[in-house]
Amino acid sequence: MEEKKEWSTRKIVWSSIGGFIALIVLMCALDLGTGWFGVFKTKTVGKAQENAKYQVFKQTQSYNDGMAQQLSKLKSEYDADKDPQDKNALAFKIKQDYANFDESNLQSESLKSWLIQIRGF
Repeated sequence: MEEKKEWSTRKIVWSSIGGFIALIVLMCALDLGTGWFGVFKTKTVGKAQENAKYQVFKQTQSYNDGMAQQLSKLKSEYDADKDPQDKNALAFKIKQDYANFDESNLQSESLKSWLIQIRGF
């Protein structure tokens, strides 16, 4: 009787292990066949990774220098323009392009205050 109990316990353990392995093989086959897990990862983890990379990029010196240089060019155009319609168009472009830009990253105080004045905040 004792030997029969041991045999059934062993059978349950091996069946569980076999079922687990079969489940893993089935999941891998589904992933290879459909690519569903890759899509799911891209939608969740991949999106978060790309957002993190973009946030880090926005803090780099080269990004901030490029934005400052572009803003300086736009300010020169704005100051040189006499037509109010052109000035409004440039102001709109600046509001769009620099809406989420952290003006504290600008080294020029005059450029910083001009940006705040144009954006309105």
